[in-house]
This record gives sequence, structure tokens and C-alpha cells, in this order.
Amino acid sequence: MTGLISANAPKCDENRPFCSNCTDRDIICKFSRLDTAPIEESPPSSNAASSQGKRYRFLSGKYQEGTLSPNSASSPTREQSQSCVTSVGTQCNFSPTPSSGEISFADLRLFHHFTTTAFQTIVDHEDVHDVWQYHVVQWSFSFPPIFHLILAFSALHLAHEQRELRDKYIGQADDHFTSGVQSVSAMLSQINVNTCQQVYISAILVCFVGSVESPVPLNGVKLILQLYGETISGNILKPKIRPPQHGITSLIQDELLEYATHMHTVQDLVKQETNDKSLIAVYMAVIQDLLMVATDIHEARSAQSPAVGFTQILMGWLFRLPERFMWLLGQKDQMALVIFAHWVLLLKYMRSVWFMVGWDTHVISGIRTFLHPTFEPWIQWPVSQIFNNE
Repeated sequence: MTGLISANAPKCDENRPFCSNCTDRDIICKFSRLDTAPIEESPPSSNAASSQGKRYRFLSGKYQEGTLSPNSASSPTREQSQSCVTSVGTQCNFSPTPSSGEISFADLRLFHHFTTTAFQTIVDHEDVHDVWQYHVVQWSFSFPPIFHLILAFSALHLAHEQRELRDKYIGQADDHFTSGVQSVSAMLSQINVNTCQQVYISAILVCFVGSVESPVPLNGVKLILQLYGETISGNILKPKIRPPQHGITSLIQDELLEYATHMHTVQDLVKQETNDKSLIAVYMAVIQDLLMVATDIHEARSAQSPAVGFTQILMGWLFRLPERFMWLLGQKDQMALVIFAHWVLLLKYMRSVWFMVGWDTHVISGIRTFLHPTFEPWIQWPVSQIFNNE
């Protein structure tokens, strides 16, 4: 992404069992294990249980209360030792390469930053603060993927806030992101009703962190929702009921009407260029869903809702895409790219969200790379809207 990760980095194309882009470049793919095994509703294996039950610990304090300073060459007398108060406190590992299960001082700093600051950039209302500041953090102690991914997110936020330390935090983010993605990928085949919420949150964090690094696979999230949607949306992650939004200001209403007009033009293009009736039905269903998403976005804008809340609206469209349309996008189908370009246009309304900065220009530029010149006029409007309003 702009200002963080190079846009020229190879992107995962979700081919299985290995990403072809990474294979061609002879590099290790972070997503190589994602979706390699089917998701089954079965109890976790003993290995999974031990992994989920893994606790992160602090190292015992080296210098107990009452002892001499660490720089002193002398030792306390017997009387001094007896009068010392043995500390039951612990301290973190200052070593840059702690042993497995230990928390380094650098990780503790990232953890603190997430619980005090970074988590607030994910939520759009205070009534969900406790989910991310308390429940998700608590889950991270027994579910390593969440632990690594919240640290990756925290590191990227620090890289955004402290530009002079950008390279340092980007390196930390990349390490934790790799560990988080690989560990949650290994657990996908062992997901059950007891772990589905944790796996779902991990997948959402992958999307958040991935939006800063590069496009990320969405199939895992879709499969989780298909199998455990009702369980996930219950209890802790139950959606908050808020007053419905009514009405759109005249200015935003005009923008929505302009958007709808261009989408109707795309519908006409589909009918002109496509002979397959089943394919036309797929395109039309996707466009209709996109029009509903655009309406929700413009209503939220009119209500002056925080832009970070648009994430669930826009990502929801991606998660609902039919498998056939997803396949067409992967094949660089021209009509699918034209439709997708109009979804990308809506990303411009999230420019105030730090982890979405530059995402709209990055994706639309990629679409233009694969679009045939004869189809270029059909995305001219979203392109102009994105680049003229930077």
C-alpha cells in the first residue's frame, strides 16, 4: 500500500496448493496453507487443543526486590539476603529473539499499543469497544493466531503514526502477519462451534492487515460464515442494534443517483455483450447487490457515520460474491472487471481510515492493467471520480 508496503510485491492469486505468483518467483507464500484442507465440523485434535491452549508467559524477574543493582560487582550479605522481599512479579524478555512461548519487550509494546490505541481505529461505535479491547485481547492469550495478528495490526498502526520508525515496525508487522496467517490456516480444517468465533476474528484481522500489505484471500472467511454464521453472530459478536438511518441529504442523494445511472449503463452493457443467460443472471445479481451496498454507504455518509464502519458494508459485498463471479475475476473477465471497478469507487469514501489509504487508486490501477482498450470507456467514470478527488 501507499507509504507502507510496495505495491509491486507479488500478490497471492489463491491457486492451490501453492500460489503460482510466489512459485514463479521461487519465494515462500504466506498463504500457501490457506484453504488447503476442507473445513469440517469436528472436535479439535489433541495437537490443535495444545496449540489453542498455549499460554504466553513472562520470564521470571532476574533482579528481586531488595537486591543490589545489576551493575554492582558485589553480592548482598546473608543478613541482607534474609531481609530481602522475594518478588512474585515477572518481567518480559528484553532479548530480540525470545524462546517459544515468551513475550519480548518489543511485542509487549505492540500489545500495549493495541489495547490502548490501535483497537479504536477498527470500531465505529463505542458500544463495540469491549469486543476488541477486552474479548478479542482475552482470546489472544489462548489462540495464538489472534495474538500474532493484533500485534501485526498494532505494528502497522505505529508505522503509520511514527514515520521515522517505519521500517522497524513494518518488519515486526510482517513477522507477526506471517505467523498469524500460517497458524490460522492450519486451524481451518479443525474449526468447530467452540472455536469458530476466534477463527472468524483471525480471518477478519487478516483482512485488516492485508488491506495494508496486499490483497488477501477471502475464501476462508466465506466458508466460515457459511458453516457457522449463526454461531458467530451470537453471544459476544452479536451485532449491536442501532436506530435505523432515514433520509439522505440532497447533495449525497445526487451522488447516489449518478452512481445508479452509471450502474444501469453497465447493466445495458451486460445485455449487449453477453449471450449466456445464466451468466447474465450472475452479472445482474452482483450489480443489484452492489446498488444496495452503494445505498447503504451513501446513507451512512449522510448520517456522518465514522468511515471505518463502511468496512463491513464493502467487505460484505465481497463475501457474498457468487463463486462463478469470483472465478471470472480470477480469469480477468472483462465484464467482471468493469463491475468490480464500480465497487472500487466506493473505497474512496474510506480514505480517512489509515489502513485503507491508497487502496482505491491501487486496485483501480490494477484493473486498468488487465482491461482491454475497448472496455476502457466503461470504467472511465469511476477512474475519473477516484483520481480527480485525491
